[in-house]
Amino acid sequence: MNPGPPASDSPAASRGLQPGRIARRRDGVTPSFSTLEKQSIGLQAADAIKALIVSGELKPGDTLPPERELAAMLGISRPTLREAIRVLSALNVVEPRHGGGTYVTSLDPRQLAQPINFLLQVDRMAFRHLLEVRQVLEVGAARLAAPRITDEQLAALRNLTDQAGRVIGRPAQFLQFDFEIHTAIIEATGNPIYISLYQSIADLSLESRKRTARSPATRRDAHTGHLAIVAALGTRDGDAAAAAMHDHLDVIQHALERDEPERNQR
Repeated sequence: MNPGPPASDSPAASRGLQPGRIARRRDGVTPSFSTLEKQSIGLQAADAIKALIVSGELKPGDTLPPERELAAMLGISRPTLREAIRVLSALNVVEPRHGGGTYVTSLDPRQLAQPINFLLQVDRMAFRHLLEVRQVLEVGAARLAAPRITDEQLAALRNLTDQAGRVIGRPAQFLQFDFEIHTAIIEATGNPIYISLYQSIADLSLESRKRTARSPATRRDAHTGHLAIVAALGTRDGDAAAAAMHDHLDVIQHALERDEPERNQR
């Protein structure tokens, strides 16, 4: 394909979508880029690249075409393309490598969630928002897991809960077991999409867990909640498991709310 001269930030002469070609996929398939309309051109460029990733035309590890070629394909200037690449790089969607081009990242959910992790560090309300998400995700997971959990998974959960009970006096160790307990419940759903969704917020929840785990009373209450959840899962009663998880996360939310005034006074 002859991409023609590099465009400025004006749309293509035809004002329509002019498909370009890229031969950077490892499997030989050639995704198509399209020229963009003028408004919000830098963000549109980022969205166009993201759309190819979502559609599967670009996959983790694929290389974007050289800057000059890609700018021509999208009908934008090279500085505008660099802006789009910076946006996608900040979101951990692409990774520019010095002297080696720009690659699509692994798109690991935890990696993609890192920008939200920064938000949690600067916005106190973000912790409450995260707990709202956990209430929806984990209460539903407990309900799904109850009839599906295997005897082996249940035994492993009981073992984790027992170990957590023995380290209540040690915040860091208790925090690790708390994380493993919740992860095991999610995995017991047997639903890969649920597991992926949880992975995307798992690291985010670590910061809020660190805050609440500082309190010995909260650790004791959390352990009581874990025991109730595991007991309900043992009966294979989805409603009981969901209620136990809801109550457990309520305790955590109240602990976080108590923590906020204390932090503000420091």
